[in-house]
Amino acid sequence: MALAWSGGKNSSLALAALQNDPAFQPLALVTTITGDYDRISMHGVRRSVLDAQVEELALPLFEAIIPADASNAIYEEALTLVANALDLQKRGGKFLFVPALMRVKGLILASRSREDYPEAEASFLSAIDWAKRQSATLFELKAATDLAELLLEQRRVPEAYKHLRAALDRMPTGIVSPDHERALQVLNRLQSGTKAAG
Repeated sequence: MALAWSGGKNSSLALAALQNDPAFQPLALVTTITGDYDRISMHGVRRSVLDAQVEELALPLFEAIIPADASNAIYEEALTLVANALDLQKRGGKFLFVPALMRVKGLILASRSREDYPEAEASFLSAIDWAKRQSATLFELKAATDLAELLLEQRRVPEAYKHLRAALDRMPTGIVSPDHERALQVLNRLQSGTKAAG
């Protein structure tokens, strides 16, 4: 499995939790770099720190380089990169990274435009389906949380709740991670919305 890497403490805690769980085997890191600053987009972590982290962790790093003011062409390039990576997985008959790649595709589409929401939703659903096939419950939870947030933004609260609750129910007991905490926070927002709508 590949872990989305922000360079911050939550990424480190998530990686440690995964490495200590025999059900998971992190094989790679994925991050977005703002090329203009040569820093991780999420937290602004310097390249030198990222390089040191990657060297210490001894995991391959997949990078998506974006400018500070990403245009539609940049989004298209990022989507092409994901499509090429998916094609490479399929041609090699190895589908290990498909859940992560479909999730990344969904995130790219969801951040580009509301017009892309239907395709983003389909990408998240595909990520969930692939994660289920691989018994990758944490990846399923991440994609379900992203999907729930997308549906919540469209005021589709019951659907969002259904997907996120199902993913949380499939998580092994005793798992506590930043991704699990994020999912619970979104679920609480959804429950509030459900009560208000009811």
